[in-house]
Amino acid sequence: MSYLSVKAESILFPMLYDNTDLQVLVDTASELLNAPVRFSPDNRIELAICSKNYPEGEMIRIKKMLSKDSHGFNTFMGVLSKRKENLIPFYSPATEDDYARVFSNVYIGERYFGNITIPGTNQELENMDMELVQTIARIIAISCSIDGVWGYNLNEQNLFKMILCGKIKTLMELSVMVSDSEKYHGKQYRLLAAKGRKSEENALITSALLRIFPDSLTAEEQGIIYTLVDLTEKEIRTYQIENLKESAKVLQADILIGCRFCNILNSNIQRSYLCSHPIFKKQPRGTLFYFDDHREYALFLRSNLETDGYLDYCNPALIEMIRWDQQQNSEYYKTLKQYIKNNFEIGKTAEALATHKNTILYRLKKIEEKWNLSCRDANQLFSIQLTMRLLKYFEQDD
Repeated sequence: MSYLSVKAESILFPMLYDNTDLQVLVDTASELLNAPVRFSPDNRIELAICSKNYPEGEMIRIKKMLSKDSHGFNTFMGVLSKRKENLIPFYSPATEDDYARVFSNVYIGERYFGNITIPGTNQELENMDMELVQTIARIIAISCSIDGVWGYNLNEQNLFKMILCGKIKTLMELSVMVSDSEKYHGKQYRLLAAKGRKSEENALITSALLRIFPDSLTAEEQGIIYTLVDLTEKEIRTYQIENLKESAKVLQADILIGCRFCNILNSNIQRSYLCSHPIFKKQPRGTLFYFDDHREYALFLRSNLETDGYLDYCNPALIEMIRWDQQQNSEYYKTLKQYIKNNFEIGKTAEALATHKNTILYRLKKIEEKWNLSCRDANQLFSIQLTMRLLKYFEQDD
């Protein structure tokens, strides 16, 4: 811990004990940093608390820039794209289109309060003490937590996490916890799950999700961030899907969009479906997934299939083919899988496997002769696809 960080704690913590106004904390932080500071609660520029020396023209420019950028999502992504890996807070150098700044999220554990921004020139900021910035961000977060302001609505946030973890399961239990349980009736939801490569990234992932879905409830459980999206008035929009894809790519997080459901008390069941999805058993690749594409995974989970027992439900001929491929270094299973994936089109299958059409035709004929498997038979096709999905779910198929 740097000398200035220790000094900041010795000055700012007593101010917390005295319940000092947040404006005074920000002004004091600015003096410690010898630079202007802006704290944007819940990422909302209209609520920004700026130090006395914060450039007035800077605020005008930012508001103009954000007028075309809903909740600052594009600005946030632009800042993230320039950060150095694992550097939180981080320095974002100036470009032709953007100004130099030091940026830090303000959060405690899984509760997110907003961000602080320190503008300046490249020369002024590139050698700034990042430990000092992080200390100031944490103290501002503590101040917000003490006052019970900004961040998530704490009562609703705690309620959501209790539902998510299965601590509240009935309408009776819900009505005891809230003054108006009717507000949760007759609604449609989707639960989103997101997981990054490192737990240190979770605050950034949360920040991105709340910029895409403002006022949504979010909670972290066992390293996965869950966001409850209210779809009562409208489904997730196309631009929100694009923002999710960009967030996944920039933050190298896998994001899974769950199925629609109509009872908030079912959030726990939906969570069990999402957290058991195969994508969360691997290193995140920065991809957006849809649970709607794999609804059968919910059936697999509820059937209590064990790792050894699922083979009983697989097509034995297909399992035999896979073993043959492993022994002979052949590609019959891979060919069959691509053939189905490409809607039984020989040309597209050959292109996907970088081989000749005649080779595909030969392999399909061999599959039918040797293992008696044909995609022309509806029952066999169902059995083949069920087996492929079981193998995917139990991580036996890449």
